[in-house]
Amino acid sequence: GGIGVGVGYGPGSKLGAFASGSYAEVLDANWDFLVDRWYLAVISWRFPRILGMFLLGAAAVRSDLPRRPTDLVALARRILPVAVLANAAFGAMGGGAPPRPPTALGWAADIMACIGAPTGAIVYAVGIAILSRRDAWPWPYLRAAGRMSLSNYVGQSIAMVLLSYGFGLATWGRIGATEAVMIAFAVFAAQAIMS
Repeated sequence: GGIGVGVGYGPGSKLGAFASGSYAEVLDANWDFLVDRWYLAVISWRFPRILGMFLLGAAAVRSDLPRRPTDLVALARRILPVAVLANAAFGAMGGGAPPRPPTALGWAADIMACIGAPTGAIVYAVGIAILSRRDAWPWPYLRAAGRMSLSNYVGQSIAMVLLSYGFGLATWGRIGATEAVMIAFAVFAAQAIMS
């Protein structure tokens, strides 16, 4: 099965399928990784955390907060120190996937993630909301991409599958983080222009 002892998101023996496997082998490996991700989602309380972030977002929209720039800046100033400290603690504790079997340090890191992820997301969202009020480049393109978010999400998934997996251009494991980020920016830039 996909669940093993240690830190990670799936069985290491299946990683080779992404680089050079057939479509069927990639599907098989993805299934094992999916099982592992669901296991980690349960033990790390991912679902209540996601629900909490949805509720925070809904509360912000209902209170018309996005249309009040002064209140947005005040909110970001109050939350920024909490976000920085919680995320720094999370990183210092090792971050990433919770260890298996669970440990006290793993649970402490997960608590920091529960605090750092939503507060960090709020700070990012406030920054983007404030900057997006401008009509200068690149904001019109980013707004258009946001209106087409589902289409862009599906398009990115298709593009990255064809670029990464062995049955496509097979860049999996052959490019580094810098190249991967550059490709991601190029794909999104093209989508923003098309949007």
